[in-house]
Amino acid sequence: MEQCLFSGQQIDRTTLVEHAIPASICGRITSRTVTSSDFNSKAGNLCDGLPKDCYAFFLQALSPALSSNHRPGTMEIEYSGKKGKFVIRDGLFDAKQEVTSERDADTNQLTSLSGPNPQRLEQIWNQVHPNNKPATFEWIPPRDRIEVRRKLPLLKAEIELAFLKSSLCSFDALIQRYGGMMFTRFDELKIVRDVVTKIILGQEDSVYLYRHSLGLQYARLPFLNEVRTRLPFPKTPFEHYLVASAEPGSAVLDIAFVAFSFDPYVFRASTAWKRDGFTAVIANGVLAGMHPSGIGFYAGGQTLGKPGMYSGLISSDADSREHVEAAKIISQNRSMAISDAIVYVERNCTEHIVTGIKSFGVGQTSLNFKQAIKGRLRRVYGRPDTEIIWSSEFDRICDAIWTKHSWSEDPVNNFRSQVRETSDLKIFDLYRECLEAAISAFGLPQVSNSYGISKAGK
Repeated sequence: MEQCLFSGQQIDRTTLVEHAIPASICGRITSRTVTSSDFNSKAGNLCDGLPKDCYAFFLQALSPALSSNHRPGTMEIEYSGKKGKFVIRDGLFDAKQEVTSERDADTNQLTSLSGPNPQRLEQIWNQVHPNNKPATFEWIPPRDRIEVRRKLPLLKAEIELAFLKSSLCSFDALIQRYGGMMFTRFDELKIVRDVVTKIILGQEDSVYLYRHSLGLQYARLPFLNEVRTRLPFPKTPFEHYLVASAEPGSAVLDIAFVAFSFDPYVFRASTAWKRDGFTAVIANGVLAGMHPSGIGFYAGGQTLGKPGMYSGLISSDADSREHVEAAKIISQNRSMAISDAIVYVERNCTEHIVTGIKSFGVGQTSLNFKQAIKGRLRRVYGRPDTEIIWSSEFDRICDAIWTKHSWSEDPVNNFRSQVRETSDLKIFDLYRECLEAAISAFGLPQVSNSYGISKAGK
């Protein structure tokens, strides 16, 4: 009978299936033979939910490209200092209160609906008054750029704990499934398993993870990317991939969890390795329709990192400038990843983009196709039409595309007929051409977020 990798509890038919990598960050590797349900529940309460918070803005930006069960849903944000008034949904800003209504004072009958989603308004109205058209049917257009604030953890010990636990669980699950050296259960890794166990069970403080966490190893990312290429499994955008490497000369076994292909968490799982060197690699696709890989084992290994400052376990006497510098570097990397996610969605999510472009024309009496596409570009770059310079630049880009294709200027109030007469694919191709022209002119959309490092025990 199997035993829990960490607690040693017996695993039987009543044990629930768990995600080795949390489903909230698009984990796809599942097993019921790695950890007990009790231990998994305690881990969920302590740390498994934190990576989602850490990558909340990134997941929102990528949301339209994710499977429905992996989309993060709405995220409350602060706007103008008023917490909870707005949300981010599928990477776009909306009023938190989706629908407002008015009723007749005498009959209490619904007389009007307002909200950002015309389809939702129509659905509600038809449920209440299936045989009557609304007296008032108002669409609130999407908002332009707003300044948002949401306090997010940049890095903390419990986040690193979640990635270490996920790494051990993922390798253990796939070795059981596909075969190979069961290094996750060797005596050489007993110390790291015990540390994870005691922290999750509340027997030790998370500060004790300092023995094993090397933090984010950005300098080693090119090497880790090269190791990933050894795995005969298609590489996909924003995937998680994991590397375990044992180097007997230094008696070290390191494990790396490269989150979304840009944040390489590295852990020193053992300093007493006396067996042959090896390298193991697995991958977990993140986007909709993706799958996890099997596991690849390769001869030879080497260390994957060394202690650094990009960790939630920086010593308490570290100079505060180190914390500021670490937060700056990590924030910059994640902001670039958010920009990459935004552009990926705009380049690839046809249905999402076409629906968004069409929504610009709903309920508006003076709009043409070109203005709707320009409106989408403004949203991508976070620029309202009141910013004259940006607005004129988007005009220039769209005018050039229209001239290139010898299209005449659209009538300003002929949007609906244009939509009916144009295929979704043509709408998307037209928008993509304008988007690429904007990227050539301005570069990728820039995203700036504020994060902070929380030291262990804080």
